[in-house]
Amino acid sequence: MLTGPLLLFLLANLMHNALVSSFECSCSLNSVSGSSGTDESTQTSILFSTMHAGMKGGTPASGSTSSSMGEREETSTASGTMSSGMSEGSTASGSTSSSMGESEETSTASGTMSSGKSEGSPASGSTSSSMGESEKTSTESGTMSSGMSEGSTASGSTSSSMGESEETSTASGTMSSGMSEGSPASGSTSSSMGESEKTSTESGTMSSGMSEGSTASGSTSSSMGESEETSTASGTMSSGMSEGSPASGITSSSMGESEETSTASGTMSSGMSEGSPASGITSSSMGESEETSTASGTMSSGMSEGSPASGSTSSSMGESEKTSTASGTMSSGMSEGSPASGSTSSSMGESEKTSTASGTMSSGMSEGSPASGSTSSSMGESEKTSTASGTMSSEMSKTSPTVESMSASSTEASTEATTTHTSTSTETATSSPTTESTSISTSTSTSTSTSTSTSTSTSTSTSTSTSTSTSTSTVTTTPSTHSTVNPDNRICPHNHVMDDMTRNKSIIAHNYRRSRLAQGLVKNKNGKDLPKASNMLRLLYNCDLEISAITSATRCSAKSMSSLPSDIQENIYLMPKSDAQDPQDAIIVAIKHWWSQIRITGGIGQGVTYTTYNEGKPTEWFTRMAWATTQYFGCAVISCADSNWSAVCHYKPGGNILNEHLYEKGTPCSACPSGDTCDSEYLCVPPGTTL
Repeated sequence: MLTGPLLLFLLANLMHNALVSSFECSCSLNSVSGSSGTDESTQTSILFSTMHAGMKGGTPASGSTSSSMGEREETSTASGTMSSGMSEGSTASGSTSSSMGESEETSTASGTMSSGKSEGSPASGSTSSSMGESEKTSTESGTMSSGMSEGSTASGSTSSSMGESEETSTASGTMSSGMSEGSPASGSTSSSMGESEKTSTESGTMSSGMSEGSTASGSTSSSMGESEETSTASGTMSSGMSEGSPASGITSSSMGESEETSTASGTMSSGMSEGSPASGITSSSMGESEETSTASGTMSSGMSEGSPASGSTSSSMGESEKTSTASGTMSSGMSEGSPASGSTSSSMGESEKTSTASGTMSSGMSEGSPASGSTSSSMGESEKTSTASGTMSSEMSKTSPTVESMSASSTEASTEATTTHTSTSTETATSSPTTESTSISTSTSTSTSTSTSTSTSTSTSTSTSTSTSTSTSTVTTTPSTHSTVNPDNRICPHNHVMDDMTRNKSIIAHNYRRSRLAQGLVKNKNGKDLPKASNMLRLLYNCDLEISAITSATRCSAKSMSSLPSDIQENIYLMPKSDAQDPQDAIIVAIKHWWSQIRITGGIGQGVTYTTYNEGKPTEWFTRMAWATTQYFGCAVISCADSNWSAVCHYKPGGNILNEHLYEKGTPCSACPSGDTCDSEYLCVPPGTTL
């Protein structure tokens, strides 16, 4: 039995402890796992929550990330959120936070990690490491980080940091290295170096650097110290000492000295650079600026050598950073890389380039040859961005089908020397009828690499390679000789007096009138409709009849040509040129003149019989045109010296047979010749006829 005083003592003690615990909880964020750092920076990350960044305020939506900076910060996340930089945060499960010195980089995928001269309690599948004045952290499921050391990744991710530079890469399985050598496994690799920062993200949101960003779901925003770069594959991103509220699938970037943003799907904008985004967009920036690219599986290296596995590879160097992303990409900074399937991008000097989408290549102050997909190149202190599927843009740079570069890495010292690529091509072409083309190309490539690495042992390697190739090719093509067909004279190409326009007008005008007659729509002089025709044939144009019509028309006479065969008949009409401006008008005027005789002269009644009354009268011009069994015709129009047009048409087999019917009366097409078809104009068309 406990006595009364003892119970009172225990109760007071419990209340005291509760008050202390309550006070301590009020001094921290609601955390599942937390990390805190000291000295120059602290980085914290939370997942599906909010974050606070040093020297700025951000309100990310769900699945968002924010980061802040010392002088320069970099943050990367694949899913979840992260915050970094001189701020305090407590991470939830699956989140990462890191802070650090003058530059920071953090990468996470799943799990938690914290780094940066601070103490962190990572959740399952998380890693935390800190080192020197720089930090690098990478996580996914089972991760490894190293400081000023060499790391080779197993399945999962590896991250290493060093010196004053940071790099973060994320996705599924990532590796990053700072002034060190890393061989990435399947997944992605990223590395950074020098005084530059790099950030890569896939999905989720991120904001960094002395800026305020309110990101939507799946968006990213980043800002910078002297220069920042952020890239996202899906979602939005804004960067650069500015405020951005990106929507989904949108990317915006701003800059300190220069900014670059790259995105695979969505939009991108770049600071101090030109960008031409399409779907699956790439952006690049340069100078002392950073470049970041993301997607699934990426690798970048800082003054180091990387051997990309499946996924992507990117390398950067000197004061410039380069990141490449997509599925299977490689970029190099003054280095040589063999791209995997996908794209290749290279950067150099003080310029930056980013490549993204599916299959892209970019180069900075270097020559690059595009893989399938898109190519963009940049140079000098300016950047050019090009993306989409199958595009190439270049700024102050040359693109050729060969990429030569070299990279070397070490922990203490790295010397990278020259890469020279010279390409000269000359092409001369002479066309028609003989084409000669000569192409001469000469390429000289010299690369020298000296790398000194000191750790436990010291090794020195020097390699020099020089290659020169010259090729000359001459092609001579002589086309075969063939007759040239006038495109305006295809119906009868050997009859140069006439043209197809005049021919077609005569064909249409003749068959239109025969069609109306077949349907019983033609009136005679008495104003009565002539009977319908059951066997009216469609007139087909004949080039031989055209030749004979030309012969007759050149006579410029109204009298019939006496030498005509017995089965050919002709209509002639001479008219002043004031009645027709050209041969096309002249043939229409003539056809109307001949056909109108049924109303003017008359002589054809309901029996539609050609009689002696019609012989020698203008009505016979109409009857020749209306004769049902006439199948072929040809016409000509000749300009006469007396300012007249001579229009002549020949018909075969000719009609106007005494006491014969012009046509058989009855339902249209009901009495067509065997095998003929009825066309839309109720005319009989012989088999095999092409209209």
